[in-house]
Amino acid sequence: MTPSLSPPIRCRRFPPTDIVCGGLDPLLDDAIDFNTRLRRLGVGGELVVHRALPHGFLNFAAVPAAAEGIASVRACVLGRLGVGQ
Repeated sequence: MTPSLSPPIRCRRFPPTDIVCGGLDPLLDDAIDFNTRLRRLGVGGELVVHRALPHGFLNFAAVPAAAEGIASVRACVLGRLGVGQ
């Protein structure tokens, strides 16, 4: 299933969906569009854009800016799970 092409009835059933991407990601426009679509359908969540990071920044933990992005993803996931950070 490609989420951006899923019918609205399926997307309305999504759980709260946080979308995290880099500002230099070639898929940034797709992330923004999908986020907008979900919010208009009433699905909770948020879009977080790390402006200075590329696509795949989760693989670059040794780079300080990427480490900050990874920490924010971790905090987001733990928050959704209701686990203390």
